[in-house]
Amino acid sequence: MQETQSNRKAVIGVIIGIAVIALLFLGAYIFNARNNDVVVPEENIPVSAVEGDSAFSTAFLCDDGFTMNATFTEDKVVLQLSDKREMTLLQVDAELGARFQNSDNSIALTVLGPNASLEENGAVTHAECIQPKG
Repeated sequence: MQETQSNRKAVIGVIIGIAVIALLFLGAYIFNARNNDVVVPEENIPVSAVEGDSAFSTAFLCDDGFTMNATFTEDKVVLQLSDKREMTLLQVDAELGARFQNSDNSIALTVLGPNASLEENGAVTHAECIQPKG
């Protein structure tokens, strides 16, 4: 009788273990699916802003809910921010991606592929900004 109870406890332990593992895999799948929902057409990724005289517009949605509408030209970007500010930033040298700053360097936009961040007075105020699916 004790052997039967022991076997039953072992089976229950195995079932619980399998259920926990299945839940972990499900959680990882859901997390991965959410993070891969952002699809950016290749032509919407500014490499060094936009080559030539054509303008290119896109939006960035930040993880804090802040949004930025950006219109890139050859050497600048015009930003319309969700807090109702609008500004023009000039492109400056960047080690990676593209960087734009205002004349007194108090505001900067850094763009790397479909990702962007906004800095104000030397501190990142809006990070993890991405181009929405579209």
